[in-house]
Amino acid sequence: MTILLALTGVFNNCLVASVVWRTKQMKNSTNFLLANNAIAEVFYLVTSAPVTAYLVLHRARFITSATSVFLSNFLDFLVLMHTLLFCVTTMNLALLSIERYNALCNPMKIQRRLGKRGTKFCVLTMWLLAAILVLPVAINFIMVEGFVVIEIFIYFCFMKGILTIITGCVVVYCYGRIIYGIYISKTIFTQTSCATIADDMKTKKNVVKMLLSITFTFLFAKLPVASYRAIMLYLGSSTPSEKDGIIFAAHTLGHASSFLNPIIYLLFSSNYRQGALRLLKSCSLNKVSNLPPTQQQARDYLK
Repeated sequence: MTILLALTGVFNNCLVASVVWRTKQMKNSTNFLLANNAIAEVFYLVTSAPVTAYLVLHRARFITSATSVFLSNFLDFLVLMHTLLFCVTTMNLALLSIERYNALCNPMKIQRRLGKRGTKFCVLTMWLLAAILVLPVAINFIMVEGFVVIEIFIYFCFMKGILTIITGCVVVYCYGRIIYGIYISKTIFTQTSCATIADDMKTKKNVVKMLLSITFTFLFAKLPVASYRAIMLYLGSSTPSEKDGIIFAAHTLGHASSFLNPIIYLLFSSNYRQGALRLLKSCSLNKVSNLPPTQQQARDYLK
């Protein structure tokens, strides 16, 4: 089940990034950030594969003691990789809420909006900052060969906790103001012709629903996994077989979150649906055009 979710999630998230990259009308700050989130999900799913394989082989007793020690140290480094991706996704969700808040609640303050260049700079900054935050734990792993001292463990939990709290406050404030402006005070609107006001408001509501769905999926799926992973970082990855079920369930929950995000894009974004259909059709046409010509096609060509 978890392997199927991972494979489907990799394909779906790669499709999201490809649609944003190849569709002109999708190239805006919100979609760039969604593509960045999709890329982080792909890395998460790909790096989770060794963990799933380890658990399956460990249950089947195909792993020797020496191999188990090597793999447990390798899985500790995967914890660091997943933590880096967790930090990137968390900051990405916060920046998405700020960008939507400025676009809907402060439409006249154009200087607050992110352009294409500003969004790319923010994406690079997020990855660099996440790497810096994880660096002390990585240095500890290298220096003491996988053992985590209590000071590093406290830093690890404090860093993830503070980052989650700040992101939570930003998301609650921004989306709270947006929901209040759309549904209660009715102050968020576009001064266009009457025929387009309803469609414009529907589009804005769908974008807000999509981003809220992504945020809640992250909250209920990735956050428990990250908390459990912090505990396993201190206790070590070479756990007894009776705890393998908990680890397997945690990774399945994380894979389900990565699988659901592209489905949410399909449900709420008509631009993404159309872009994905065009991309899939172009790929199928390219495959057909690369096939060798039939005898009848050769005759038609000679005529």
